[in-house]
Parts: sequence; C-alpha cells; structure tokens
Amino acid sequence: MPVILLCVIIFVVWLHYEISKSTKKDKEASNAFWEKESEANNTRKADLSDLNYIMIPMDKLPFHDAASEDITNLQEKIKDLSKQKIVNFTGLSNTDLKLKYGAPNLTILSTYDQNYTLLVRTLNSWASLLYDQNNLTDAMTILEFAVDCHSDIKNTYMLLGNIYKSMGDHTKIKELIGLADELNSLTKSGIIKELNTLLQ
Repeated sequence: MPVILLCVIIFVVWLHYEISKSTKKDKEASNAFWEKESEANNTRKADLSDLNYIMIPMDKLPFHDAASEDITNLQEKIKDLSKQKIVNFTGLSNTDLKLKYGAPNLTILSTYDQNYTLLVRTLNSWASLLYDQNNLTDAMTILEFAVDCHSDIKNTYMLLGNIYKSMGDHTKIKELIGLADELNSLTKSGIIKELNTLLQ
C-alpha cells in the first residue's frame, strides 16, 4: 500500500474518532445543562430577605447643587437608585439564580441585578467627570464606594489607582489589587495586570 494512501486512511480514521468524541462531549454537556435547567425551573420560591442588598450612602457621596448638567443627571440617577433594591449577581447565570432562589423569583432578581449594573456604571461615569475636572477628592469617594460594591469596571479601578499613585500611596494600590483579586468576573485578571503597572 502506498505510504500516501496509508497516511490518508490513518487521518480519516483519526478525524472520525475526534468528531465522534466531540459529538459525545457536546451531547453530555447539553444533557447536563437541560437537567440542571429542569431542576432550576422546579425550585420553590425562596425568601429574599437575606440577600446582600447594596445601600447607597447618600450622606457620604459628594452631591452638589451647582454641578454641571452632565454631573447633575448622574447624581439624579444615583438618587433614583437609592430608592430601589440593588444586588450584585455578577458571575451567576439565570439557571444559577433559579436553583438558589426559585424560578418564580427570577424576574425580580434580574431587576435587582440590572439596578446594580446601572449603579456601578453611573458611579464610574460620575467619578470620571470629576476626575477630568481634577476634583480628585470627590472622585475618590465615589470610586471607593464603587469598589466596595465589587464593581468590575476596569476604569473604576484605574482611576482610583491613579489617584492613590498621585498621593504616593502604594499601600492603597496594593490593597486595591487585593480587592480586585476577590472579583468573580472575567475582567479580574486585566484589572490586576493594569493596577500592577502603577507600582512600577
């Protein structure tokens, strides 16, 4: 048998094996997903009173009546959010939420999570405008609250890290890296990598 033909036969056999193996794994993963989803859809409604609700410290954030229109709009968003329930569910899928808290709670939990996303984005935008105005004290107050809320927005960490660097406070930067390392987010490694450059 010619060597080339033998190689072709071996390749075809190997390819068939790999396709079969991949198909089997995909089927197993699909079955596992639907089993988990079925269990989640049948989970009873749980009590939500013990959720880790985020309370906005209205008396500590730097609200100013004479702020620019852009900042005023962001301040109003924060005031509106302070009247809503906010919970960080970053890293949890809808299936995870249903399994833990019951399928009937999914809609309200999704609202809480959407409020969280709006909160950290608004805090980041507000602090960014203040940072650009060189109002570092107020920007730092907002950014530190965002980090306390476990925001995973890279810009939030970099702005705060740069403020600490301008203060010559490397200890605070290291603490910030430690907080970033606790994130349950895909952005964690990128945030830590960028913060480490501030120590160089």
